[in-house]
Amino acid sequence: MNKFSLVPKKSENTFSHVLYVLHRDQLYEQDMSVTRTTKADLDQIKVLIESSETDSNTSIEIMKQITNAATSFASPNLSFCARIDSTVIATFMISKDVNLDYYISHFHIQD
Repeated sequence: MNKFSLVPKKSENTFSHVLYVLHRDQLYEQDMSVTRTTKADLDQIKVLIESSETDSNTSIEIMKQITNAATSFASPNLSFCARIDSTVIATFMISKDVNLDYYISHFHIQD
């Protein structure tokens, strides 16, 4: 996680999620790779999510969304995994329809 930067929330934000960014130059590091999530990654992702401080209902919903993004072309999201060697260390989803104004209003993106 030391390669990622946590984007601070704005004070009026009550959104429970967090946003991490990774500079694209970090992808040139040989020990880490980022790829689209596959069915084979889902077990490691489940362990990763269950080890977070997220409540069980939220964990289940997140896992459903990641599974859908990884297995269905009709999903509104794309799912990716960051891994070192063969171990998944992070997962993230991006929306196919990005509302940049929303993220600017909730996070200090341009600061």
